[in-house]
Amino acid sequence: MQDLTVGNESKQLLWFTLPMMVSQLLQVSYSLVDGIIVGNFIGASALGAIGICNPFVWLLNAIQSGFGVGISIMAAQYFGANRKEDLHRAVTTAFFAGGVLFLLLTALFEGLAQPLLAGFLATPEEMMQHCLPYFRIYCLGIGFQLLYNLCYGVLRAFGDSKGAMLFLLIAAGANLILDVLLVAVWPLGVAGAAIATIAAQGGSAAASALYLFVRYPQMRFTLRQLRPQPKKLRMLVSLGVPAMLKSAVSSIGFLFLQKLVNSFGTPSIEGFSAMDRTVDVLHIPALCFSQAISSFAGQNIGAGKPDRALSGYHKALWMANGCCIALMVVMCFAGRPLLTLFAISGESLQRAWEHLMIIAFSLWLTSTGNIANGFLQGSGDVRATVVSSFANLGVRLLTAYLLAQTFVDYRSIYVSIPLAWLIGMLIPLIRTRSGRWKQKKIL
Repeated sequence: MQDLTVGNESKQLLWFTLPMMVSQLLQVSYSLVDGIIVGNFIGASALGAIGICNPFVWLLNAIQSGFGVGISIMAAQYFGANRKEDLHRAVTTAFFAGGVLFLLLTALFEGLAQPLLAGFLATPEEMMQHCLPYFRIYCLGIGFQLLYNLCYGVLRAFGDSKGAMLFLLIAAGANLILDVLLVAVWPLGVAGAAIATIAAQGGSAAASALYLFVRYPQMRFTLRQLRPQPKKLRMLVSLGVPAMLKSAVSSIGFLFLQKLVNSFGTPSIEGFSAMDRTVDVLHIPALCFSQAISSFAGQNIGAGKPDRALSGYHKALWMANGCCIALMVVMCFAGRPLLTLFAISGESLQRAWEHLMIIAFSLWLTSTGNIANGFLQGSGDVRATVVSSFANLGVRLLTAYLLAQTFVDYRSIYVSIPLAWLIGMLIPLIRTRSGRWKQKKIL
């Protein structure tokens, strides 16, 4: 365990965040490898097809990561307050709730796959043969993802970000090998890519659970202990559900955005899919510093040190935005060559390149908003982050759909980004400056 309540804030945040960045890069490598191999060995149409599934994948990830955020906030504040018994009960309650959530999500998404892909998104017929098997196989791995997010949330609360890096490194390697075998060597098509992904996720989930219980034996529990504690369950719901809603609403919004992308034809679908996998790398610093400042704030607020928590927040802002500037410069020179790795060309490549550049130059907006939201989550002020997400999404969709009816046409998908990110940034910034987060301490 790493005590984040003492020592130099900048050094602690940096050394806590760096392993998380490597871990996140390894997670992003799943979709990068899938996209590159599918695009080159099956075709750009298949790449576009699995890109159509992305909003549903994001929605699942949003629910699961929100669940991880809830237990991470609880565990961080209990750890900072040195309340060991409450910490253990919170973890056992989270494992029980995770099992129930796994059953519900699997049944729901397996049942809705066909009507959502074919009906709501109006997926082109030639892509549907790739979309449906990919997504249904992917849904079989929901339990693995939930287990990983739960364990990772507890580890983040303890200030331990290195463990996740080690077992994700193994999982990323396994995903690459399995992708090559199941798509390039044994031509199973996009189903092979989905099988490779869930197999790798299963490995990382098992490794994370093993690491948690071996490294921290005080977190072990028996089946008799695996039951919900009503007070802890209510707290988990009150913290986790807003975090789920924050991300889930964005993901649902991207369903409507994907529907708009589909309406602009194959070049937009293929370009959007390639761009989306590339841009995942750009979001890594903001996402990881956001998670780091959430754990940092949680521990320090639990220990009664709100001023130290605020100091760490300001330093996280500077470090994250420094990374954004560096990535913007890199994308100006390397963005187009990276996109060509997905075997797209012509109009598809041009649309992906324009989209990527808009994101690269606007990255500091979403980075600042993410850090502020992470700080508010760690303090227990999770509702403000939901408002920010709603506003961001609403502005993005409204602007995109309105501009789509004008000469802007397909460019409405990415021209709508800067204003939405600006609004999404201002809300948590204003909330943080107000100081009201000090009243949201959960202990």
